[in-house]
Amino acid sequence: RLMGYGSMDWDSDSTSEFEDSYFVGAALEWDIFTGFRRDHASAAAKARETEAHARATALTNQLRLELQQAFLNTREAWARIEVTSLSLASADEAQRITRERYGQGSADITELQYAEAGLTAARSREVLARYDYIIALSNLNRARGLSTAADTLNRSNEAP
Repeated sequence: RLMGYGSMDWDSDSTSEFEDSYFVGAALEWDIFTGFRRDHASAAAKARETEAHARATALTNQLRLELQQAFLNTREAWARIEVTSLSLASADEAQRITRERYGQGSADITELQYAEAGLTAARSREVLARYDYIIALSNLNRARGLSTAADTLNRSNEAP
């Protein structure tokens, strides 16, 4: 630290003759020994920097993991939609055939009811698969930073 100072005064017994007095000075001050305070402060700052870098890396890895999991969940949900759609088509055809057989008298009411129950179950599974896909797509959009409900519903008929 560098400091400067100065003063001026007038000393005299009579007001007609002032005696001027000046004083000017400068001081330079530095620490010769700080008790290793600087070294410890530098080491602490370096440790905080390393910790912040590690936290940033961990957060980046966590975000990548969430994005990858959301993507895989979306693909899996889409595959379930495809499977349940095929199952629904099969149950619909089985119910149609059973209804025709019932109309011709070659199937009894129990067979027709089983076929209709199977069709209803297939429709329920397909609706649940679509619902799961919309949730998975919403999670994927959130992981991507695109989380809007309207966007999710608009894209729910697209493959991942």
